[in-house]
Amino acid sequence: MRNRRRRNDFSTRPGSQEQECKGYKVIEINRETESHEKVMADLARTDQLKKIGYEPDHATCKLINSFEKELTDTKLVPTEGVVE
Repeated sequence: MRNRRRRNDFSTRPGSQEQECKGYKVIEINRETESHEKVMADLARTDQLKKIGYEPDHATCKLINSFEKELTDTKLVPTEGVVE
C-alpha cells in the first residue's frame, strides 16, 4: 500500500530497501512493538487519507480485516496492477 502524496514504503528489514526506493520515505516497522496496521492508520489520519489501495492477490483476508479495524475513517480499495 502506498500513499501517493508522501510516497511511503514499508519494510520489516532494517535498511533492506534504502537503495531500491529512491524518492520514497522508507518506514521501518519493528514487528515486536508495532504493526503495519497501526502505522498505516497513523499515517492515514495524519495525511487525512480517505482511500488506500491494496492488491487483493497479495493480501490475506486476515490482513484486510486488521486494516479495516484500524482504518475506520479510510476506505480500502482493491486495485490491480498498481504495484509492480
